[in-house]
Amino acid sequence: MERWELPRGWGWKKLSEISVINPARPRIQRSDDDATSFVPMQAVDEFEGKISQMQIKPYGQVKRGYTYFEENDVLLAKITPSMENGKAAIARGLLGGIGFGTTEFHVFHPNPDVLPEWIFYYIRRKTFRAEAKNNFRGAVGQQRVPEEFLIDYPIPIPYPDDPARSLAEQRRIAARLETLLGETRALREEVQSMRRDLAQVMESALAEAFPAPQREVAEGWGWKRLGDFCKTTSGGTPKRNVADYYGGTIPWLKSGELNDGVILQTEETITEKGLNESNAKIFPKGTLLIALYGATVGKLGILGIDSTTNQAICAIFSSDDVEKTFLFWFLRAIRQKLLKSSFGGAQPNISQEIIRNLEVPIPYPNDPARSLAEQRRIVASLERIAEETRALDASLGQDLRDLEALEQSILAAAFRGEM
Repeated sequence: MERWELPRGWGWKKLSEISVINPARPRIQRSDDDATSFVPMQAVDEFEGKISQMQIKPYGQVKRGYTYFEENDVLLAKITPSMENGKAAIARGLLGGIGFGTTEFHVFHPNPDVLPEWIFYYIRRKTFRAEAKNNFRGAVGQQRVPEEFLIDYPIPIPYPDDPARSLAEQRRIAARLETLLGETRALREEVQSMRRDLAQVMESALAEAFPAPQREVAEGWGWKRLGDFCKTTSGGTPKRNVADYYGGTIPWLKSGELNDGVILQTEETITEKGLNESNAKIFPKGTLLIALYGATVGKLGILGIDSTTNQAICAIFSSDDVEKTFLFWFLRAIRQKLLKSSFGGAQPNISQEIIRNLEVPIPYPNDPARSLAEQRRIVASLERIAEETRALDASLGQDLRDLEALEQSILAAAFRGEM
C-alpha cells in the first residue's frame, strides 16, 4: 500500500482507526410513513463528488435491505465500474440526520477528530482507486472492494497526537482544496459546455444541408423513396457454440463497433466454414452500414475493408446516381427521427422496411450529372465541418484530461503536507 514521507508532526493511521467502517444501524424510532432520505448509486455525481439527486422514500420501504448512514458520513461505491469512476460523496442534508442507500456503498463514519472532507478527498485520489481495483473480489462484472482492504489502508493525519491542532490543519487544507478544486470544476464545466456547443454546430450544419422530412425542398430538388434507388440486406452470426466458426481470416463486424465513420478493423473474425454455414455475407469495401437494434441503433459506418457483419447491421447499396456519402450524411441528419419511428421493447428497433421507406431529398433528380455534383459539394462541406469539429473536440478532450491530472496533483500535494 502506498506511503510517502510526511512532514514533521504528521503520522500514518489506518482508515479503521480514524473512522468506523460500515457502522451497524442503531435502533431507530421512526414511523414506516416517515419521509426518509435515500441515495441510489446514480444519485452520486462522479465528477462533483456530491449527492445530486437525493430521493425521499417512506421509511418502511428502505428500513430493510439497504445501507444505513448518518449525516456527514462518507460514501464510497464498492462495485465496478462505479468505484473506478470516482463515485464518492459526503452524506449531507439527510432528513432527521439519517439515510439509506444502495448496498453497493461502503460507509465511513469519521471519528470526532477527523473531518469527513479529509477522508472524502483522500479516497478521491486515482492512486487509491487503482489500489482498490487491484484488490477487487468477485466475478467479472460484479467485482467489489472488500471491507478488509479499507480496514488496513493507511491515511496520513496531521498532528495525530494533538486533536485540536489536527482538526485546525485539516480544516485549513480542506478549505484550500475546495477553493482549488472548485476552480478546476468551473473550468471543466466551461470545457464541457464548449463541447456541447461544438456538437450543436454539426447538427446545425446537417439541418441546413437537408430539408426536414415532408417539408418543401429547394427548387429543382425532389423526394425519392430510399428503396427505389437502394438495396438493403443484413448480416448474420455463426453459431457461437461452434469453435470452428471463429478465429479465421474474415473480418466480422458487430453493431456496437459502428462509429459514424470508416471501419478499418473488427474485434472478431470468422472462418470460411462459419461464413458458408451461416447467414453471414461478405460486404465489399465502401458499403454503407446502419445499426438496426441494440444500444447503438442508428449508428452508421462505411466499410474501409471487405467484411461480414452480424444480423443487427443493415447494409445499404446505393445506385450510381446517389453518392453513398450523401446518403450517409442524410441518415446521420435524421437519426433522431429514425429512433422515434422505431418499435419494440426496452431498446429501439428499426427495420429494413423502415429504412427502405425513408423519403430522401435529392438535388436535381432529373439531371444526374448536376445531381452528383451538388451531392459531392454538400458532402465536401459537411466533411470539412466534421473534420474541424473533430479536431476541436479532440483538443477539448485533452483539456479535460489535463484538468483531471491537475486535480490529482492538487490532491497529492494536500496529503503530502505540501499545501
